[in-house]
Amino acid sequence: MGADARATGAARRPEAVPELQAKSAWPGLLAATEPDAPICRLLAHWIQRQRWFGAKARALRRVFILDAVPLSESLSLALAEVAYVAGAPERYAIPLAWMPATPTSLHVVARLQGACSGFLCEASAAPAFHKQILEIVRGERRVAGGQGELVGHRAQPLPPDDPGPARLLSAEQSNSSIRYGERHILKLFRKLEAGVNPDVEVNRFLAHAPAFRHAPPFHGWIDYEGRDAQSASVALLQGFVANRGDAWGRTLEALTQWLERAAHDAGPPPSWRGRLDIAHAARAAEVAAPLGADWGELQLLGRRTAQLHLKLASEPENAAFAPEPFTLADRAALHDVLRRRTQRSLTLLQRELPNLPGRVAALATDVVAASQRIELLLERWRQTRIEARRIRCHGDFHLGQVLSTGSDFAIIDFEGEPALDLSERRRKHSPLRDVAGMMRSFHYAASSAFQTVLQADASRRADTQARNRQGSAASEDRHRRLQEWADFWYRWVSTAFGRAWVAELQGSGLLPPDGQALHVLLDMHLLEKALYELEYELNNRPDWLPIPLRGVVDLVASARA
Repeated sequence: MGADARATGAARRPEAVPELQAKSAWPGLLAATEPDAPICRLLAHWIQRQRWFGAKARALRRVFILDAVPLSESLSLALAEVAYVAGAPERYAIPLAWMPATPTSLHVVARLQGACSGFLCEASAAPAFHKQILEIVRGERRVAGGQGELVGHRAQPLPPDDPGPARLLSAEQSNSSIRYGERHILKLFRKLEAGVNPDVEVNRFLAHAPAFRHAPPFHGWIDYEGRDAQSASVALLQGFVANRGDAWGRTLEALTQWLERAAHDAGPPPSWRGRLDIAHAARAAEVAAPLGADWGELQLLGRRTAQLHLKLASEPENAAFAPEPFTLADRAALHDVLRRRTQRSLTLLQRELPNLPGRVAALATDVVAASQRIELLLERWRQTRIEARRIRCHGDFHLGQVLSTGSDFAIIDFEGEPALDLSERRRKHSPLRDVAGMMRSFHYAASSAFQTVLQADASRRADTQARNRQGSAASEDRHRRLQEWADFWYRWVSTAFGRAWVAELQGSGLLPPDGQALHVLLDMHLLEKALYELEYELNNRPDWLPIPLRGVVDLVASARA
């Protein structure tokens, strides 16, 4: 939903796509298909190359079109079931269109021959799809398919006039979003699950009076209601929030420039002792000056995050959102989750250790060697008395889920972690879980900015003559100072954010009244997040692996037990 998101839709060359012999005219091509039908085999191959398809690592067995809801004479929203060799099947929403002539702006799936000669296209970038999907919400329409219907729900009256030019945005991966001028954003959920998508559920709740003002306005949604009495959220319509981009991009840009200046113009950063404390007053005079605007901005983000949590805990009569005690059973369950994740993560890390480069392997060895210390921490944490509340949380909170509006922030995307099933994403947690997610995001930002500045330095050195020993020593000193300032930024903006968050929640009953218990619960969620990141980076982005490795090492070294 960033203002600078770019439109997508570059056409593939028709000769580069497969041909499909169509035995029936459109839209019969999509109706009553068998699992071994040519179009199903084609979609099984095609879907695995789409970036919104979330199961690329699973062995696919077949794709079957469950239903195709016609939106116009040549446009349908297909609901495809994807079956795997192992595990439960999944359902995906795919807008498909028939084009009689070569398309200029749509993604071509296949060239059609036979009963409906032309092209089969993925239609999320099609103006006709943009118009029809919006009208389903705006007119609260019901559109029947073969096995169910799309049902539009409007949260408030919407003007019937043209909202402005529509375009598909390129910022998302697991879903697809369409911007309508300066008025609306419609998110099409690609993976469909039975029940209400948390993004719809939470945004609808935040709109309850008094509405939470730091999220996009909630305009409506679309469900698919099947004849089997199961329904699933298909789309979410929200107000467009004018913004300067997400907080990740803006933070990274500002932090890179700040890190350059700090390493060039300043001495070593102010020191700290032990683990930073978010439960007590900040040493603002000592650290605010070097951090500059970051200090105040991150305090504001901390307050907005706390206000979100207060809103999510504001209706005790609403069972889906009512705060619940953090019990002994909850503490034991979190301990068990952490213990299993620790064992799985360290087993995976040890297996990959011989394949890691030198510096990364050294960090990985430290993490593996810390396994007994982690087990000790987990056991001591399990015995800590924690009086707090569990609530519905954001669920996937990081800098990329926050828009910068210039003088304030807007929090977006309440769908939760896409890898988890719907019931897990609706589970209640301590709000410290969101705080831990944001702090880990600060660590990623600091590490990314450090690498950017380091690479710029290496490029400059490559353009000069070979350095002597004195030059090499100076380079190593600058490297060390850069790392010190990056660590300083991460630790102290995390503290600014955390302390502002705690101050806003005082007296709410959501947090442990004891500072030791508060930090134990925060450490548990920080470890949970860092271990999740470790597994993710090992499987997807090995170059980023040092970030969660350092996160685990630092946490274990300074954790309160």
